[in-house]
Amino acid sequence: MKKTLVDNLGDVNPIEHGGFFIWNIDGEYQIEALEPYEDNGVLCWNVYRFDLPKFRAWEHVNSGTFDILEIGCDSPEWFSKDMPLISRSVGLELSELVNMLISENVIERAIGYQYVYEYLGGINFDSNYETFRNDNNSDRMTVYGRYNNLKTV
Repeated sequence: MKKTLVDNLGDVNPIEHGGFFIWNIDGEYQIEALEPYEDNGVLCWNVYRFDLPKFRAWEHVNSGTFDILEIGCDSPEWFSKDMPLISRSVGLELSELVNMLISENVIERAIGYQYVYEYLGGINFDSNYETFRNDNNSDRMTVYGRYNNLKTV
């Protein structure tokens, strides 16, 4: 398995302020979202992992809404009904967000997915997320080893 970092759409200092990493794993793309928080004065991190699939859109002409469908699937993505609210929350027209999500460009698609993620929350993407604590040496070494000084290709 070859895993290569494509980009970080999060903060330049992801350990303190959060990261949204795009990974290429043998030609498939995955997102790793690093969310720092404090627990009784201790820096902690939740790490959410989920696939970044290719999407297609189905427009409901009469209502002006869209369903977002993963390529090869016939049922809409679970967040399709929230698309108008998500697009408004980031100041985009609905069609602009849809175009981002169906883009062939992985960075543009990831940015669109990041908007969905930020609106709906990480727990909706990965209910088996990992939690790390800075007061645990093993956890600290894992987080710093994985996310400090990452270089994109």
